[in-house]
Amino acid sequence: MGNLYQYILKLVTVIGLLAGAYDSKAQQKTKITGLLQDSADSKPVAWATVGLYKAINTQKPLQNIFSNGKGKFEFTEVDTGHYVVIVTYTGFHEKEHPVKIDTGKLLVELEPIILSPDARQLGAVVVTAAVRKPLLEQEDEKMIFNAEADPSVEGLTAADVLRKTPFVSVDGEGNVQLNGQTNFKVLLNGKETAMFTKNLKDAIRSFPASLIKKIEVSTTPSSKYDGEGVGGIINIITQKKIVGYNGNAGISYNTLRTYSGSASLNFKYGKFGLSAYYGAYNGRPPVSNLSSETESLNPVAFHKRISNGVNKGKYFYNYGNMELAWDMDSLNVLSLYAGLSGGNGNSTTDTRYDMVLPDNAGTETSYLSSSTRYDYPAYYLGLDYVRKFKKREGKEFSLKAYYDDARDNNYFFSEQNTRNGDRFTVNDNQAPNKQITLNADFTQPFKNGSKMEAGLKSIFRQASSDYLSQIKYDKDQEYAEDIGNTNNFKYHQNVYSVFATYSFKWKNISFKLGSRFEQTHIVGDFSKTTTRVLQDYGTFMPNIYLSRKFSKIHTVSLSYTKRLRRPYIWDLNPFVSNVDSFNISYGNPKLGPDIIHIVEAGYSVFKGNTNINIRFSQSFSNRQIVTYTEFNEATGVAASVVDNAGISRVTGLNLNVSTKFSKKLSFSVNSGLRYTFLKNRFRPDQRNDGIGGFNSTNLTYQVTKKWTGYVSAYYWISDPQLQGQAGRNFTHSIGTNYKLFKEKVTAGIVANNLFSKYYNWRSNYRDENFIRSNLRWNIQRAITFSLRWNFGKLTENVSRRRGVSNDDITK
Repeated sequence: MGNLYQYILKLVTVIGLLAGAYDSKAQQKTKITGLLQDSADSKPVAWATVGLYKAINTQKPLQNIFSNGKGKFEFTEVDTGHYVVIVTYTGFHEKEHPVKIDTGKLLVELEPIILSPDARQLGAVVVTAAVRKPLLEQEDEKMIFNAEADPSVEGLTAADVLRKTPFVSVDGEGNVQLNGQTNFKVLLNGKETAMFTKNLKDAIRSFPASLIKKIEVSTTPSSKYDGEGVGGIINIITQKKIVGYNGNAGISYNTLRTYSGSASLNFKYGKFGLSAYYGAYNGRPPVSNLSSETESLNPVAFHKRISNGVNKGKYFYNYGNMELAWDMDSLNVLSLYAGLSGGNGNSTTDTRYDMVLPDNAGTETSYLSSSTRYDYPAYYLGLDYVRKFKKREGKEFSLKAYYDDARDNNYFFSEQNTRNGDRFTVNDNQAPNKQITLNADFTQPFKNGSKMEAGLKSIFRQASSDYLSQIKYDKDQEYAEDIGNTNNFKYHQNVYSVFATYSFKWKNISFKLGSRFEQTHIVGDFSKTTTRVLQDYGTFMPNIYLSRKFSKIHTVSLSYTKRLRRPYIWDLNPFVSNVDSFNISYGNPKLGPDIIHIVEAGYSVFKGNTNINIRFSQSFSNRQIVTYTEFNEATGVAASVVDNAGISRVTGLNLNVSTKFSKKLSFSVNSGLRYTFLKNRFRPDQRNDGIGGFNSTNLTYQVTKKWTGYVSAYYWISDPQLQGQAGRNFTHSIGTNYKLFKEKVTAGIVANNLFSKYYNWRSNYRDENFIRSNLRWNIQRAITFSLRWNFGKLTENVSRRRGVSNDDITK
């Protein structure tokens, strides 16, 4: 790997020379110029979005530019053929202008394009630089990252796209945060799927970026959305469907020994539409190295315990969805969809422990070998009915039903050699989880531009955890049941909710007011003990959002929302995970919900090639669910426990910028900075504060219409926790992609972390009786090769599904 850097430079250079030679064969190009005027006063319309499209495909622009300060625009390097120029700008009707380019014509000067004001848009609470794919948009409380407008995402994954998305951070381990929170909701096309429920890391690193149309983010979502998910909502929208058929298929390979493949197919004939996709991800990455040191400040069992180990494993993950839509008539649509997700894998860890005894009494060495097998299959089924009305555009009634069946099966084995003898454990956990969701929504627009939305929803969750723990102290003995650590936990959670929102405009201020009430009923029963979980509580969650627009390009906003996080089943389960007898963990059956209040102020400017968004936020929680360590000096056992112990105050500042330095060179920054203050409400002297945040910087150069190169860098600092802080990391990449065979095939290559072979993840924790430091390092330098084939033709959207959006929130 010593000459990897030189090899990559040579490879990229060769690709560039070949691409340039291939592209130089192109015919002489034409320039198109034009002028935009306001129909009301014939004045030039500046900073409008002007797109050049093929006449047979008005969904994806060949070029997307802005008119200058005098309303003029210019397209260069245009081939012969039939085109459409489409102009979009907030407050005006969209305008289309056909253009024909004949052979030998070097310049086409269009007649002035006249734009007519749109009164409906003037009254709407929408701030957008373009209807047709700017990189960033703002719509009410949502920020939108248009992935399909970014040519650099080809060959990448959803994790890479999320790093570019406002308010979202993804660390080097693949852990996702939204506005600094690990508790949030991830939707796919506006609905819940099992794909993002159980293992978000596997899902985003396997889901190809080429399937993503855009990502919508809301840190203060309206009352229409479920109250759960304190960080907010991430909604991943996949590519548009078609009339006729289209699809794609792709493969990728990474030198860290990971493989992936995906395919999608969309078809519509008459009143019926079918869309489907499937993907799989498989990996056997290099070994990871682990080390830790625990120091007892009041030594009894030991003074220090130092560990060094290696971990290796393999994994498989897959996902798929199929939807059948039936346009019963122009007003009624019925959709049926089904999907699967999940995976399996195994890992082994071999660790050496050196225990320094108190009073310099010597050092004892022990060994722990552990292995894990797991699988988590999931299946879901949904049915949507949507009714629209003739007399009022936007009036809509919908009924939705959703069923989800998921399983989480884990098998642990450990062999531990200590000064007190050998210890062998086997833990087998079978955890099925079923869910049914029913909801009805109604939308009523009014003539004055205001709108009301209301709805009812019920969620019925049923889960269980059948845990069998076995132990022995001699290799030749038979395993015996560990009665104190074996149990069957049955859990029922029902959530009933009602919401209403009303949006309107008063003078120059746009308002969106809403409220939501959710009643939660929980029953948990442990069959082998008398422990029961009984919770029944109601939560009222108001929501306020207002915005004011100045001179068409500047917008300020202010919002307040109240969110909650319900405990997960694994948070409540008191089973003790004791693979390592010195490091154990267990849940808390008495755990209650976490309520958080969020106030947010924003400023946005969308002018020409430059989009800027700044958000300032403050959140408060007095019963935050936190995980911390209790250390027993007498036994040397560190127990990881969870409780409503946190009093939290988080102040955040986010900045998102996208701009074009020229027609070919694009630049974007997505950054966030947070100050966190956290203390234990049961132990006021236990507190911590500090800075966390992230920065993602991206530079893209469109060499030609077919050839793109890009460079990106990402830095992440973890937020403080109650007893310390986890690590920080830096990653970077350089890549290129090229379109072949009439742009039907895209080949890409990405070099990740050329200047840093290893990824290091450090964490440090401290309490009144212990100090602990952890380090994990593994190879991160890698090259990814990708190939994707697109076929068929695009015309219009097929998918009518509204989908159910629930709150089995990612963690």
